Amino acid sequence: MVTHCLDQIDVGLVSRSVQWPTGQVEAALVDLQHGCVSCTLREDVLPTLVRMAHSPEVAGVVLVLPEAVEPMGFLEAFYSVVVGEAGRTASEHLDIDSVVAVVDTTRLIPRLTAGERLEQVGLAIGPQDDRTLAEVIVEQVETADVVVAAPAPETELSVLALLNPDARYLTTLSAGCGQHFELDRTLDRVNPSRPTALSPDAVCGGAWGFTWVSDRPFHPERLHRCLDDLGRSLRGRGSALLASRPGAVVEWDSVGSRIALGANSETEHQGVTALSFVGVNELGATLRSRLSEATLDDLEMAEGPHQWQTWPDPFDDLWNPSNETEEA
Repeated sequence: MVTHCLDQIDVGLVSRSVQWPTGQVEAALVDLQHGCVSCTLREDVLPTLVRMAHSPEVAGVVLVLPEAVEPMGFLEAFYSVVVGEAGRTASEHLDIDSVVAVVDTTRLIPRLTAGERLEQVGLAIGPQDDRTLAEVIVEQVETADVVVAAPAPETELSVLALLNPDARYLTTLSAGCGQHFELDRTLDRVNPSRPTALSPDAVCGGAWGFTWVSDRPFHPERLHRCLDDLGRSLRGRGSALLASRPGAVVEWDSVGSRIALGANSETEHQGVTALSFVGVNELGATLRSRLSEATLDDLEMAEGPHQWQTWPDPFDDLWNPSNETEEA
């Protein structure tokens, strides 16, 4: 088992602990690289895993990432970063069996709705880390092949299943979850704009999910006015069309009231808006109505793209160099 502790990050150190099958525990302090936790873990974890993979006494390794570290950064490095002098990546030395997320279901929905920043709950991994706890939970659940969650009310379990319908759900973690991990499938699942990321229409145990599709673009001002309502969902993702930017695609990625929109270079959804939302309580019908109200009506459609581009657009910042805007 390999674990890292960030308790000493303020003084530029990360502690690593390796527990070998013999019971021996190997501890080390690692310098924080470039002031970046992700860089430090990448430069320390990958060589450690390769070293263990070459040990005859090791049949498998459990890597426990710190709570606030998102697994996609590690996964991308696992397949792309060269380790050692042989010029090979970690993926050429060992395989990933499963990505596992452990969820406290008793606090799942309150944490997804509270909007607490990691700094507020003592989990920030640097002074510039302004992520919310909800964002980290959602990213970890959506990346996982296996989700371990104690028996919980139907609503909580339904939210998890809507966030990640591909995952295997267990109440306890047993050895050998099976070869579930596939990089391409995971990349498709976590990409907000991909069709595979969109939730099926479902209402179960107080939780709901739906995908809203329209071949009509949004009116920019009306869409902007309904962001507060759309931010009442637990999760939103997909691609949208704005009348003020004919031919362009906007990627939608929201967790609670924090909505991130960015210009999307992919062409998968051009010609159609496809947005998926997951939530609880009686909000589903309200959100559908607000989305419908924000799309162009027949008269506006008849005006055509040349006229649409003259309308005031509160989303102009999406096409600035930063290429992203957030509503918190």
